[in-house]
Amino acid sequence: MAVRKRGDRWVVRWREGGRGSPAHQKTFTRDKDARRFDTAIRRAKDLGQLASEVVGSEQTVASFLDEWWEKYARAALKPSTRASYAYVLDCWIVPYLGRLRLRDVSREIIDEYRAELAAAGAGTPTINRAVAILQGVLRRAVEWRRLPSNPVAGTVRLPHVRDASIDARTPEQVEAIRFAIIQNSAGNRSRRIDAALVSVLAYEGLRPGEAFALQWSDVLERGRPRARLHIVRGLSERDVTTPKNARTRAPELFGPVAAELAELYLALGRPDPRTLVFGDTKGGHLRRQNWRQRVWIPALAAAGEPYFRPYDLRHTCATLLIYEGRPVTEVAAHIGHADPGSPRVCTATSSLTRRSVDACRSSRRLPRRALSRERQKPDRRDLARARQRTWNRRRCSCARGVRVSRGFAPVSSAVRERNACKPEEPTPGLEPGTPSLRVKCSTS
Repeated sequence: MAVRKRGDRWVVRWREGGRGSPAHQKTFTRDKDARRFDTAIRRAKDLGQLASEVVGSEQTVASFLDEWWEKYARAALKPSTRASYAYVLDCWIVPYLGRLRLRDVSREIIDEYRAELAAAGAGTPTINRAVAILQGVLRRAVEWRRLPSNPVAGTVRLPHVRDASIDARTPEQVEAIRFAIIQNSAGNRSRRIDAALVSVLAYEGLRPGEAFALQWSDVLERGRPRARLHIVRGLSERDVTTPKNARTRAPELFGPVAAELAELYLALGRPDPRTLVFGDTKGGHLRRQNWRQRVWIPALAAAGEPYFRPYDLRHTCATLLIYEGRPVTEVAAHIGHADPGSPRVCTATSSLTRRSVDACRSSRRLPRRALSRERQKPDRRDLARARQRTWNRRRCSCARGVRVSRGFAPVSSAVRERNACKPEEPTPGLEPGTPSLRVKCSTS
């Protein structure tokens, strides 16, 4: 350790250990400050402390945040997490605490900081999130020996009133959204993929990032649907990373969704197993904002539904499993929660209609059975069309001299002329029991 003058400045140089250990230096404008700092380092060594603690105590919060971002955040955090952290740091942490030295941050400063955020108009969730991020940053400062203790540790979160229940969508609402997507397809094959994506989000409980990164090898095995999906990757912004919480899982693949994905696989011409299930026209990953503006928002408007996030579709899966009687731990594992006893799972009650709830409770049907029932419900218009087509065929047979069996009443001539001009079309949708996909696949 030595204090040397270099031009009009004084430089303090020291090593944390003996020869070969990392060397450090710090520059001062006054000789008195340099001597005082050199004494502090010598005292820290005499007490058995590393000199980096003394250096860290002089470092400002903004400076340490820059260091923390380069050394830790870029390597350990996902792109989407970094984006949300950057917004909180730039708007709610650096403007209020950036000029303070690390050693000046105390519990009293934290309480004043929360009061300033509340006075600036920040909501309770924003304040709690900012304090939580700051606590994680300062915990890293303690591990790097820049602070002796974390002043934010043990801070009580501000109380926040949450909704008593999560508004999950009913299978009827989900099917209406899918029907709107298929109706607007106009023969476009990509819209069939979009409808299958809605099914996977709603009935399998996947997060959008997990569904966007799904490959055919995760769904099918030797051309047949797997018993369980393989969730081993996720899409964060535009980067393929691990799923949330860095945990892979294998949720059950329910029958109607498996059949829909198998039909989609055949319709696409049996693509390579490494191909994305829900890719764009060029085979790349879907962009979440683009898909939301191009497909999701128009489908909600056509179905008469108010706007909600595609992420909220997974609440339907959690609700069906809960009303089926599945244990909370099993529901948490299926939808990918880190804590099996998470209150978010326990409060995943929904606005399902009483008929659907009573049906699930009384018969203990699996979600795939409830889904099959919703998709196989006869529509009065479909029944009327089928009845009219049958009558037209029998009328034509009668004209050729074939005997017509009884059972259908004759219709007016105007109705016969109007129906004769309409070509026979399969009912739209991917519902089990309808020839929609088989007819469309054979003609495409």
